[in-house]
Amino acid sequence: MDMTNSVGAARAAFASEKRCADAAARSCGCGKPIGPKNQTGYCRSCCARAKFHAPGVRERRLESIRRNFADPAYRAAHAERLRIASSTPKAIAARRQRGREQYRDVLSRPDVLARTQSPDARQKRGASITEARLGWCPADRREEYRVLIMTKKIPAAEARRIIEAEIAGTLEHGRREIASNELAARLRHERQQREAY
Repeated sequence: MDMTNSVGAARAAFASEKRCADAAARSCGCGKPIGPKNQTGYCRSCCARAKFHAPGVRERRLESIRRNFADPAYRAAHAERLRIASSTPKAIAARRQRGREQYRDVLSRPDVLARTQSPDARQKRGASITEARLGWCPADRREEYRVLIMTKKIPAAEARRIIEAEIAGTLEHGRREIASNELAARLRHERQQREAY
């Protein structure tokens, strides 16, 4: 019985040495060993890199992504998956931690603070926000829009319609011109009828 066990152990040891020798003989170009059944000759990361840089792969992948996102149902399902994944307590805690690290490592540095809190930077940021929110309104009409909203307390949608009615070429301006012309024609017609009697 001892003889059988020692023969089995010797065979196992020989097979193990052979596998080690084969694995040492088979390695990727980066130096990582690859298994005996590996057919590509690359380790996992080198294989992924080679596939990514293969001609046509990137184009096929982008075309597939574009085709999927052209479907509204797929896009809605994808947005829902992202919303669910990003609203888990673990994801929220991770975002909060990344924000703290970003502030600690980057945003609180004196050079960054000097660059982002300077009067020029604040003015540029304010102009950018104004352009994003009031891009529809010409620069010479923005103060008038602010007066309508802040001083006269007119709702933003109504104030926008009032301003757009003053801007030539907009739909509201066209509607206002048509209404004005209709009113003038009606008044003219009424005046002519009064003068006829």
